[in-house]
Amino acid sequence: MNNKTLQVPAISSKSHLSLQDQKTTLTGLYAQSVYNIAWLNESLPPFMSRQGMLAPFSLENPDGVIESGETWTATTLYYSVDIDCEEPTWNASYIQSSWGCSASNTLGLFEQNIKEGQYNTMYTGYWYEESMDSYLNGRCPLDANQTFLVRCLAGNSKDQEEEPQRQYVNTTLWCRPTYYQQQVNATVSPPQMNVVDIVPVGSKKPLPGNLINITDLEWSMSQGYELNINRGSFPTSSWPDPHERVHTNFPEVYWTYYLPFMASLALGAYQRPTAEYLDAETLKDSYQAAFRLLLARKLADILSTDFNNADAVLATRRYQTQAVIMVPAFVYVVQGFLATTTIIALLIFSIPSWKKTNLVREPATIASLMALTSEDPLIIQKMSERDGSTSEELEQLYEKMPFVLKQGDDYQEPKLCCLDPQSQPEPTHKSTVTSTAPILPPELSWLFGSVFLFLQGSIYTLAYDPAWTMVKNLSLCIDSYLTLTGLPLPSDSLLVNQILVKYLPMVVGAFFEPIFTWLTRTLCMLQPYEQLRKGDAAPSRSITADYSSLPPQAVMFRAFKAGHLSLASLCCLMTLLANVVSVAFSSLLYERATLLSTPRNFTMGYQLPINATGIPNSTYEHFYVVMSNVTAGTPLPAWTDESFFYLPFQGFDSSNTSTTLYSARTLAIGASLDCFAMEQVQAGWSLSSAGKYGCGVGFAEPTSNRTVVPDAVESVLFLGGHNLQCDLTVAGGWGRLPAHSVKSAAEHVDASWVGCQPRVTIEFREVTVDYRGLVQSSTTTNGTLKNHDQLLEANSTEILDVFHTLLRSSNLPSVPYTNMPDAYHNDTYPRDFFNYLMVQALNSSAILDPQLPPPSFNITAPVFKALYATIFATVLGTHIQTIFKPSNESVDIEGFVLTPEPRIFVSSPMFILSIAILGTYILFTIALYVRRPWKILPRMPTTIASQIPFFAASHTLQDFSVISDTSERAKSSDAQGLRQRYGYGRFIGTDGKAHIGIEREPLVQILTKKDLSLMQRDASSV
Repeated sequence: MNNKTLQVPAISSKSHLSLQDQKTTLTGLYAQSVYNIAWLNESLPPFMSRQGMLAPFSLENPDGVIESGETWTATTLYYSVDIDCEEPTWNASYIQSSWGCSASNTLGLFEQNIKEGQYNTMYTGYWYEESMDSYLNGRCPLDANQTFLVRCLAGNSKDQEEEPQRQYVNTTLWCRPTYYQQQVNATVSPPQMNVVDIVPVGSKKPLPGNLINITDLEWSMSQGYELNINRGSFPTSSWPDPHERVHTNFPEVYWTYYLPFMASLALGAYQRPTAEYLDAETLKDSYQAAFRLLLARKLADILSTDFNNADAVLATRRYQTQAVIMVPAFVYVVQGFLATTTIIALLIFSIPSWKKTNLVREPATIASLMALTSEDPLIIQKMSERDGSTSEELEQLYEKMPFVLKQGDDYQEPKLCCLDPQSQPEPTHKSTVTSTAPILPPELSWLFGSVFLFLQGSIYTLAYDPAWTMVKNLSLCIDSYLTLTGLPLPSDSLLVNQILVKYLPMVVGAFFEPIFTWLTRTLCMLQPYEQLRKGDAAPSRSITADYSSLPPQAVMFRAFKAGHLSLASLCCLMTLLANVVSVAFSSLLYERATLLSTPRNFTMGYQLPINATGIPNSTYEHFYVVMSNVTAGTPLPAWTDESFFYLPFQGFDSSNTSTTLYSARTLAIGASLDCFAMEQVQAGWSLSSAGKYGCGVGFAEPTSNRTVVPDAVESVLFLGGHNLQCDLTVAGGWGRLPAHSVKSAAEHVDASWVGCQPRVTIEFREVTVDYRGLVQSSTTTNGTLKNHDQLLEANSTEILDVFHTLLRSSNLPSVPYTNMPDAYHNDTYPRDFFNYLMVQALNSSAILDPQLPPPSFNITAPVFKALYATIFATVLGTHIQTIFKPSNESVDIEGFVLTPEPRIFVSSPMFILSIAILGTYILFTIALYVRRPWKILPRMPTTIASQIPFFAASHTLQDFSVISDTSERAKSSDAQGLRQRYGYGRFIGTDGKAHIGIEREPLVQILTKKDLSLMQRDASSV
């Protein structure tokens, strides 16, 4: 990773809601969010930290591209609050503060007789309503109306003889907040704008009076709900009920009827052991954390990200760019090879500038050699007798004979000449027609082909078996943690892993290229002779075919043009594919972390059946949890997902890590709905559906005069299972009324209804959880329920009745001291929690819009059923200890511990490509050696001296002696124009002797298999 830093122009917003808009638009949503942040660890809004809120800022010209690890740093305003506390001055019956507050020393002490091991915490604010028993209004000076009193009590052993008055430990503090703004250098992480760092650069200044109404905020802290009751996207202006969460997280805290919201928020925002809150500093810090969280979250709704009214600032943009990590040892080797290759290439390119060659064209064909030698009778005479000699014999014969390439007369092309013909003794002629056995190069032998084919098959097998197993597992078990284990890393060394995982496969893949290049070069050399062997060969396909002047990969096009398909396809194409297979092999294996399973036995923590009485009759906790999950992605409770609650199992590692997972088969309990469409058949409370009895539920007509705009109404019903009038127990309806100036008795509600019959389901599922019990995945599995498990289904009616009682009591929010708004509304805001969750899940308020028709069954039913199942599972997950009994069985259940570990995997695309090319290689190798060239040559035509004897005594030289001064292209054209055909075989040469070589048709007798066998037999008998 490379870190980059840029200075860019930015803007810091100065916009915010006016005080009047705050009074008329804000609901209790920010307080609910504070509850979720403190107790459920919900993610924070943009530009907010737990200590304060930043004025939003942005780049002046953002490009919309967020780089890896990108952060923005700019100067902006930071809003927060400090809490200053002091211990009171005690006297006989009063406690006093240094700034003039005075109160009874028992103020707020409602639980003075708590027992040992119990605690009580209280918060007393300044503002009050008539129904409140504890407040500071009138007990503090007017300029100290932000004062609040906090107390924390701990029960103590009571000894009437020694300490008749001492029954508890009491920590009491007078506190005052100081709200401020401060200029800071803030760093945020886009696009969520999470706060990364805050560095103060200015002094703290009081908050401006037009930013937020602090009096309203502190009034709400005292009352536990908003001073201004507004309808909005959140269905209530009351603050969340903390009792259930405090009872769960702080079971030592005791109260009888009253627990202030701020006292509970101080516990949740600071999260310390209960006993530590008796320390004055800890108690002060806990309330400071609560105040900061409330202020910051409310400012998150007040401050605007509208940058029309903004200050120009300079920002620092930092981000990371990807970098390739290279192994130094290999870098040095590659640099050395590149330097050597560069030097050699420069030397080759410079040869024409300092060395004279006398060549005007490339001697790459048989015809070009004929033209070079046709003008020197001495070379023709000496070499015409060596058509059957081996390469070794030619080397001995011409080892000391000087040859020269010199310029011809009258600016003709150069000629190949012998300088000193007298220096070489004239050898005794012997017939070589049958004395030398024809040969093929070693690379075309059956032994070489067999070994090459065996190596290809071995590589194919080694690559196919393990790789295909992993690829098959990947395609069949893509969601399973247990099968995708890959292969272990060969070493802990990065260098060794790179060699074995990347370089070794690349070397294996590169192994094919030099072999096929070698084979292609050999076939390019032999192809003209193989064509001549067949006889009646056109010059373009034989003596003028140029396959030597180009690399093997480029010969393919010439081979196709000449009609040599076997050469083009068998070798040239294979040589090209060798480059592809090298790349494919280098990318065949890759390293990534995966979960490695280790068998482990677990024990069940709880057992069935469900104790329905353990489900509380009234709490909002399940709605809070599901709300945070739907809106902010907060995890559901442990052992819970969107559909089921899973019976917990135990046996996790004591040193749990966030990366370790646990998987086992356990019982999954859920509630599902069988729903059908209902319709309201008449005005008033009456529903019907095909095959169902009429139900006494529905929408009644409005009871008050109506406005001129359309109205909407919603209802969610949770009934008991013993309703004799109707066989449905869950229903949801969404109605519309047209616009009228006054009530009309004749109008009917246009409504769509979903009627459902719930049922409890139980099944075995394979569940994977982390160390906290949070569900990561689950899959169905086979299993038979035991008798006591089946008892759950028999008891399902009672369970659902209690569950429906809870939903009925908690679906409508409480708004203290204010009547609920009329059920009919002309806006798109929900009035109950269930419809609020449906709007959030659908990401649309269309189901509440009075301007639109009632939503269809296909829109409401799926989300209605999904939320019902999630809430049921959440209720079980949040009340495990009261609903389920601890398991008394010691039977172990088999499972797995899933630990992340880097492993080696096979890339499916590269695997398929590699296997396809390897299979093609095997087929083409077989075809190559089955159709290899015949053994017709006594030596390989690898040198000039080895090729000249094949045509020195033939009449073919006469065809090229007359055109030796033409260009290569013209010579090829002229040779074709002579309409001559050529062959390789026996012929009577210009010297009157028998020879084997290249001759024009019909002067040549083509060799047959029988001729070649006789030649082989004669050579063996010599």
